[in-house]
Amino acid sequence: MFIGLDVHKKYCYATILDQNGEVFKQGRFLNSFEELDLFLAEVEQPAQVTMEACDIWNPLYDYLQSQGHEVTVAHPLVVSQKIRELFEISA
Repeated sequence: MFIGLDVHKKYCYATILDQNGEVFKQGRFLNSFEELDLFLAEVEQPAQVTMEACDIWNPLYDYLQSQGHEVTVAHPLVVSQKIRELFEISA
């Protein structure tokens, strides 16, 4: 499974893709480890997680790694550029 996290101060937005790249689950939840665990309850462990670097990424990174996930932190400007490139390719 592949998980993309968009972390904000109060909420986290997540998309989970299966091995075929199909959306398995999407949603929003409060920023807490308990809410994250509830959201990820159906996910095969471990998963590959990617999230943007932000003010609060470090505790989340540590927590996800302690749960066995492979975590990648991406620079927001790089993510933004990649998204623009994807839209240009698909247009």
